[in-house]
Amino acid sequence: MKHQLKILLICFTMSFGQTDNKSSKEKIENQIIVKSNTNETEINELKYQNTILKERIEQASDTINNQNSLVSGFSVIYTIITIIIALLGISLPILTYFFGIRPSQKALADFEKNIDQKMGEYLENSRNNQIDQAIENLSGDNQELIISAINFLSITNHQGFKENQIFKMFKILRESNLDDPKKGTIANLLSSKKNIYATDFFKNAIFTTGNVKGSAIKYFANNDLSENVNLFRELMKNAVDQNSEFYTIMTYCAITNKNAVKFLFNDKEFVDTIKKEFEDIIKSNFKHGLSSFARNFSLTEDELKETYLYSNFI
Repeated sequence: MKHQLKILLICFTMSFGQTDNKSSKEKIENQIIVKSNTNETEINELKYQNTILKERIEQASDTINNQNSLVSGFSVIYTIITIIIALLGISLPILTYFFGIRPSQKALADFEKNIDQKMGEYLENSRNNQIDQAIENLSGDNQELIISAINFLSITNHQGFKENQIFKMFKILRESNLDDPKKGTIANLLSSKKNIYATDFFKNAIFTTGNVKGSAIKYFANNDLSENVNLFRELMKNAVDQNSEFYTIMTYCAITNKNAVKFLFNDKEFVDTIKKEFEDIIKSNFKHGLSSFARNFSLTEDELKETYLYSNFI
């Protein structure tokens, strides 16, 4: 009985062991299958993740490339701007000098160089305008303006007058109703400069009386006396009072140009017009006051003795 129990126990044990082994094997296989499935899933997930990662890397690479391109573009632009700024920094002072400072310096130099000329032109234009106004005032009826005009013309006479201004003044002398002293003053202003208006006017004025006649004598004493000496010969020849005419002629000549005195004293035709009455007066002056006679006409005694007048009446 005991023996049979042992056999049954052994069989049961072996049966149980086989069952356990079989079960264990199945578990292992199942585990292998599960693990295999798990590994495959993980592999698939890894592949998927790898694909996604690759795509993201590519996107990141594209983004980086785009950013690099953009940065490169900005870098080029920055480089260009830097070059332009550098060129401006170099060229701007040069351009400023050549187009700003240098023209200004040249203009200033030209201004300093021509300032006297410009100022002279301005003053001359201003003076001419004032002269024109003064001449216009001479033709009016306002005596105060006429006197002021004559005074102004007298002050500026040393600078001379323009041709058209001279013409207007001679026209006033011919046509205006100014009194003799005023006409004489104006005529005297015009007696120092030779021109066709003056020659024409004074050829007639020398045969008048008063201050204008004195201006005419002064004019010819200074201008071409040799060509107009017949005027003086005629004055002496037709004079009612040769003594007065002689002293009038010679006094104005002496005031103006003593060479005119010498010329007339040596002109035979002029001296020969002297009549007996006046000749006696001259001889008396030579006898009693030769030096005084000479000084009256701005001559020395020796200069007088060298003239035809002296040798003819001594």
